[in-house]
Amino acid sequence: MNIKCDKCEQEFLLERKDIKHKTLDELMINVSYFECNNCKQKYITECVDQYILKEQRRYKKLSDSKKKLNCLNNMKTYSDRLKFKVIDLL
Repeated sequence: MNIKCDKCEQEFLLERKDIKHKTLDELMINVSYFECNNCKQKYITECVDQYILKEQRRYKKLSDSKKKLNCLNNMKTYSDRLKFKVIDLL
């Protein structure tokens, strides 16, 4: 996938092997991210903690589409907050 860095505007090819994974033990969060090849700007693709895991299990059990959408929105909001918490720890 071709990516353009928001910081330096360099374009680069992102491959699956370029995605890094890190566990932040002190926060009990698993983070997946990649870096710009040029300026090393970090981009978080996934933040998962116990709450997100619980909500993912709940989502799978839901049948009502409105409840599913609400659950997804809640996970997205929560995950976005996690990103701000962990970005400086990578």
